[in-house]
Amino acid sequence: MWRVQGLNPTNNNGWRFVSNPLVTPDLIVVPSCKTGPTVGLNPVGAKGAIDEDNDHEVWRIKTTPDVVSPIRVGDVIYLCGHGPFTAHDVKTGQQLYKGDVTKGYHWANMVAGDGKIYATSQEGVTDVIRAGREFKKLATNSLPDKIFGSPAISGGRLYFRGYGYLWAIGNP
Repeated sequence: MWRVQGLNPTNNNGWRFVSNPLVTPDLIVVPSCKTGPTVGLNPVGAKGAIDEDNDHEVWRIKTTPDVVSPIRVGDVIYLCGHGPFTAHDVKTGQQLYKGDVTKGYHWANMVAGDGKIYATSQEGVTDVIRAGREFKKLATNSLPDKIFGSPAISGGRLYFRGYGYLWAIGNP
């Protein structure tokens, strides 16, 4: 069994976690936070500390999203934080592109459905990006509400929990 353990980096040089790791059968993606790295690990037999000497480390990216958890669609890992939206190759971690999304804080995790990725800022702005190895922003939509929680997808609708309302976006 493999576990991810976070410690206080200012006291013991360990990892501090805010966002959740992404766990798939063939890859675990572990973001740290602030100025720490994001690390891709082979989950088969992995154990020990998350450091550059770990034999199960597949790749390492120098930056990490602070709060938003990574998401995977096919052979691409997507990261989004308070800065750019980036896409990385699953096998190498190589950055495929860096694209602009709405400026501001992103606290909600991204969701994916129907070949699209939805990245929502706290100001209620959702950028819709086509999943794939090239950046293509399909739309930018705004709700008049603050959004901190992650959207949900069900029955062809997107649900957003705002401070004032529960929003359902889709066809009746």
